[in-house]
Amino acid sequence: MCWLWTHGVTNKGYGRFKLNGTMQLAHRIAYQLSIGTIPDGLCVLHRCDQRLCINPSHLFLGTPADNSADMISKGRFVDRRGPGNPRARLEWNDVREIRRLHQIGELTNSEISQMFGVCKSQVSQIVNHKRWADE
Repeated sequence: MCWLWTHGVTNKGYGRFKLNGTMQLAHRIAYQLSIGTIPDGLCVLHRCDQRLCINPSHLFLGTPADNSADMISKGRFVDRRGPGNPRARLEWNDVREIRRLHQIGELTNSEISQMFGVCKSQVSQIVNHKRWADE
């Protein structure tokens, strides 16, 4: 059963409080008090996937890569690249057309950028596959 933190919360939904003049994450302090020190570079992860949980039996250590893999395995990863970004101005058809126009060579990147309402540097990054990596 989860033990939910009921006081201050970070903007990412983790429990927090001030200890010795500095803000601390509640689940990390719960781990340290119950289990032991947290080696440098390790994260405290939640088996229960509940950010407010401070139950030591639900907490375990992992690397940042473990943390990312845990997030993906639990379905919490949202791909915000390309069309997944809510602020994206382009769609895949636009990207393909930008690359086609650039390959033909009749228009400059500046002209292409004006056609699609994006900056010239974004066109350059698209044609060089630094943005909008291939589908």
